[in-house]
Formats: sequence, structure tokens, C-alpha cells
Amino acid sequence: MPAKVLTFNTIANAAGTFGQCVGIALCFPCLFCILLGSRCGTSKRRQQPRGPPPAIPPNPPPLPMTRMDIGCVPVVEQPSSCILLKLPLEVRECIYDQVFGGRLITLQVVGSQFQEHCVVRSQCYLPADDLAHGPIRGILPVPRISIAFLRSCRQVYTEALPILHRRNTFHIWTSQLDVVVHSGLGEYCLPDIRSVYIYHPNVNVWPPSDLRWGTVFSILQQMNLERAAFEFAVEPRLVELDPRIGDSGGHSALGLRNLHRLELWFNHRPITVVPSLEKEDLVEKFRKLVLFPGAERNLIFLEHGHL
Repeated sequence: MPAKVLTFNTIANAAGTFGQCVGIALCFPCLFCILLGSRCGTSKRRQQPRGPPPAIPPNPPPLPMTRMDIGCVPVVEQPSSCILLKLPLEVRECIYDQVFGGRLITLQVVGSQFQEHCVVRSQCYLPADDLAHGPIRGILPVPRISIAFLRSCRQVYTEALPILHRRNTFHIWTSQLDVVVHSGLGEYCLPDIRSVYIYHPNVNVWPPSDLRWGTVFSILQQMNLERAAFEFAVEPRLVELDPRIGDSGGHSALGLRNLHRLELWFNHRPITVVPSLEKEDLVEKFRKLVLFPGAERNLIFLEHGHL
């Protein structure tokens, strides 16, 4: 009896040892791949170079670069019952001015540009037309522009759209200017814009290093600006504020031609400022250079950096 038990245990141990050997033999290729720092069956696939990530479409999507000039299409006969279109053009333009003009329009990108539903939203205000106060100080909201009236017919659209662009001040942040132009206003309307109010927040160094003057002023120079206002919100950590005409921003601002009005606003309290800024000499120098009736002084400064 003991001999039979011993024989059975021996056979069981031998079978277990044989099974372990077979398992090691089967798993040896995988162990070999793991020791080399890769996984079995995936080494060739992992060595293949990865392609570039898929491009993220702009959000919000830009408006078409080209559009059909509806003014060149033959005019469809208008209903004889439309009293507005029977009025003289001068009277219609006065009506368009009252309906579509005289506002400060803020254009702002709402939502992160990486979200799905990112839009350019507008809000209309009654502007403060006073050089002693910023354009957005003490203003009141006014009704939105009637887009339904603007799109009522082609003749109204072609006559009123330029007035909408010329008779309003557009308030835009510098960080969103290119997005607002490409996805909100449209590049085709830039020559009709006459007044802008550009706001740059969180200025902690001067001149603002994060402000892309080249991009901002390349867009502004495509407009036929008659009035330009710039406001800089200075952070408290900025020790001293000393704007100069010769810095990058000043040089670019002098490149804006045909201006009738220039405003510079610095929210610098309680920042230490140089006396020239307190006396508004800087703003006056800008105005004399930009608004001077003759272009000789402006051109001399742009070419040589001094008068």
C-alpha cells in the first residue's frame, strides 16, 4: 500500500513539473519581448511613426473670403406698396442712420474656442462722445440692431449695411480681434469701418509684450478709420508706466492715417507714472503727429524716429 501511494505522488509531481516546463516554453517568446522593452506581437506596430494629429477646425468658423456682389445682379422689381423705397435716397439714408447707427457695439467671442458651440456675440450701447471719459464709461444698453429690417430686401441691405459699419463704434478686445473680424464682421466690411475702441487687459509690462501689434494694426490699417480709441488695463504689479511714442505700439499707431480723433486711455491707478503721462503730453504728441493736417511730420517720424 505505501508503495502504491509513493508511486502515485511521484507521477503527480512529474506531471506538474512537465506542465510547468511546457508553460515556460510557451511563454518564453513573450518573456523575451518583455525583457527587450516591448510587448509581444506589437513591436513592429509601435515602431511605425505616428502621423500628425488631425487639424482642429477654427471655432467659430470664419466667414467666406469671397462673396457674391449682389449689387451687380439685376434688380428684381420691388412691390409698389413699399413706401420706404419710394422715398429719395437721402431720406432713406437718414432713416438707416437712425435705425442702424449711433451705437457702441461690443463684439466678443463667447465660450472657449475649443468648445463646439463658440460664437461671436454682440451687445449694443449708447456711446459716450466725450474726450474726458472713456467710450465705455457710463453708457446704457440700447436695443439690438434690427437684422430682420436689414435683410428685408436686397436694396435695403445694400444701402444700409455700409451705414451700419460707418456709423457705429466697434468695441473689441485685442486678443479676439482677428477671430471677430474673420468670423463675426467679415474682412469684406473692413474698408467701411470708421470708428473702433480697442481694449487690452492685464498689462503687466510696458510695452505689452503679449500684444501682437503686428496682427492688430495690420487689421486696423485695412479700415478707413476716422476715430480710434485704445484702452490699456494695467495690473498693479507693474511698477512704473512710461509709454513712449517710439515703442512698437506707438510706431504702429502712427501708421493709422486719416484719423480725425485719437484717444489713449491708461487705467494705471495706483501705478507710478511719469509726469508726461499725468499732463497728457503723450496723447497730445500722438494727436499732433497723427491728426496733423500735413503728412510731412508723420512721414518724417515714421522714417527717422524723430521730428
